[in-house]
Amino acid sequence: MASLGRRIWLTVIFLLGTGFIANSLCAQDAGGVRHVPSSSDIGAFFHGELTESNHPALSRYNARYLLVMGEKPLSDGVGPSVPQIYRVVVETRPHGIPLAVRLSVKADGSGEAVVKVTQNPRFSDTLAVYRTEVVSRENVDTFLKLLVTASFWSEPVVEQIDLSKPVRMGTMAAGWILEGAKEGSYHVVCRSIEPQASLTNAVMFLARSIGKLDLTSEGALSSVSL
Repeated sequence: MASLGRRIWLTVIFLLGTGFIANSLCAQDAGGVRHVPSSSDIGAFFHGELTESNHPALSRYNARYLLVMGEKPLSDGVGPSVPQIYRVVVETRPHGIPLAVRLSVKADGSGEAVVKVTQNPRFSDTLAVYRTEVVSRENVDTFLKLLVTASFWSEPVVEQIDLSKPVRMGTMAAGWILEGAKEGSYHVVCRSIEPQASLTNAVMFLARSIGKLDLTSEGALSSVSL
């Protein structure tokens, strides 16, 4: 009888454990499905510069990052009081945790930055970092000058692959997109963070100097680097 009771008890524990795991997986799947970008989502975010037909992976992954972090298309926020908005989204290494810094440039030349970092690379709805920073005119001017120096508005969306450049396995740099919207115009540039990349200085200034992301001490990101 004792042996039978023990078997019944173990069976109950097993079934309860299986049910818990199944419910957890279903919840994760539901969250994943909820954040699968539609064609209309991609079109609203990237205005035809990134699409499922010309850049399927880049458009889907980056639209999903934006949806997960609760971001909206930049054009939605542009108006007389905020004539320019810029946003960088970085997929950090080595854990693939995405972060976003959105800079709204006000009519008086000052700015406001919204900083978001997801909890984990599985696209959790919970943000590890979510804060707003006041940005001085000096920092706004510096960032805008970096964009001009790098010819942001005329840079191609995706850089042409240099076939003569050697590629080493396991050395892929973090990927990022930099978006800008102003005066009815929109542009997005997709690159990897490398010292020679033309927009690296602007991206790093937006993430670190304006977004104040110290990735060596940012809590959940203590071991993450760009």
